[in-house]
Amino acid sequence: MSDFITEAPYSELKKNDGAFHTIPHRIVSRTLAVYVTLCHVIPFLGAVSAVVLIPSSPPSMTTVLVTIVMWFLSLCIGITVGYHRLFSHRAFQTTTPIRVLIGICGAMAGQGPLIAWVALHRSHHKFSDEAGDPHSPWPHGLTWIGTLQGLWHAHFGWVLSYDMPDPLYYCPDLIKDRAISRTSRLFLVWYLLGLLLPAAVVGLLSASWWGVLEGFLWAGCFRVAISSQVTWCINSICHVFGPSPYKTGDHSTNLAWLAVPSFGESWHNNHHAYPRSAMFGHRWWQIDFGYTFISVLQRCGLAWDVQLPKHQPQDR
Repeated sequence: MSDFITEAPYSELKKNDGAFHTIPHRIVSRTLAVYVTLCHVIPFLGAVSAVVLIPSSPPSMTTVLVTIVMWFLSLCIGITVGYHRLFSHRAFQTTTPIRVLIGICGAMAGQGPLIAWVALHRSHHKFSDEAGDPHSPWPHGLTWIGTLQGLWHAHFGWVLSYDMPDPLYYCPDLIKDRAISRTSRLFLVWYLLGLLLPAAVVGLLSASWWGVLEGFLWAGCFRVAISSQVTWCINSICHVFGPSPYKTGDHSTNLAWLAVPSFGESWHNNHHAYPRSAMFGHRWWQIDFGYTFISVLQRCGLAWDVQLPKHQPQDR
């Protein structure tokens, strides 16, 4: 394992040159409307339907297990390990087939095309909690009303109104990568696969059409809806509540109770202190399943150049 490298994926992104490098919302509003409908409205309605059906038709053990597997594949391997640590921050390297598979898993989470997600996240780090940060909860003032408005904006409101960070500026490395660029362009295919595949699996295992519906509602819609909420909590709650052991120049915090469902993402202040580190949990008790998965890949010879914090946690 190598030491943490202090620069961002592209050092120029750390320079606040006053340019936000965005695509105005009016240009992408129709595309965003389709995205919100497919990836947020439909999963939300499906999740509500699944919960309403619990008294009369609780999910089978098969459905629960498939939902957990899909949660791990999409949110842990896809978003936490893939979209975030591998593609946004280059926290480790792996083979092209694994990179593609990880990218497909990330698309199944329904959080947008890989390259668009990375552009958004890199812009967040460039302007963290300042003007230009797409989803900071702090632009609305320090009053309790301002805090509530900020939490809403950081959690979901930004999805409806933000100017899209320009991938040509933020992601030239990924755009030039043919395999990853193609994987990103096929986002809709992978996302729909993430909804239909668990429906087919549960339907086959239960040998019933009810199993197909149950798999779609729970392992598809419910999983996407709740995993999106977990990710948005990192944007909102983890910039308002919780301790900040590192002085990072922004409002990032750590939240222990969110570490398990987010697979380590909620050690957010740790991450902002060492953005390129593959390890978010800096203490032995800070659960970080994302880094655990990367460690398994490394031991199998499938990951290398794994970045770690340059200083030991006790040096902070």
